[in-house]
Amino acid sequence: MSQGQAHGTTFGTPQQSLQTGIEFARNGSNADPPGFTALLRLWTEGVGTSAAGLRALPLFLIVLAGIVSYWMGRTSFRLPRTAALLIPAVVLSNGLPL
Repeated sequence: MSQGQAHGTTFGTPQQSLQTGIEFARNGSNADPPGFTALLRLWTEGVGTSAAGLRALPLFLIVLAGIVSYWMGRTSFRLPRTAALLIPAVVLSNGLPL
C-alpha cells in the first residue's frame, strides 16, 4: 500500500474495508494484479500492517516466481541446472515479462 492504508488514499487515512479496495480496482484506480488486494487483506490479518509486513508479500511472490521458473525449466524444458537458474534471474532482474 504505497499511499495510505487503502489504495488511492493519502497517508494517514484510516483503514478501509476490502470492499473499498475492490471498488477502487473496478474504477481503474488500482494498478495491482487481479486478486492481489484480496490476497493482501488475508496476508495482513496474519502478518500485520507494518511496512515490513506489507512488503513481505510481494517479496514472497517474487521468490516463489523464481522457484517456479527454475522448477519448470528443469522439469518441462529439461534445461541444465545452470540455464534453469539463469533464466529466472535474468527475467526477474530485467523486468521482462514471462
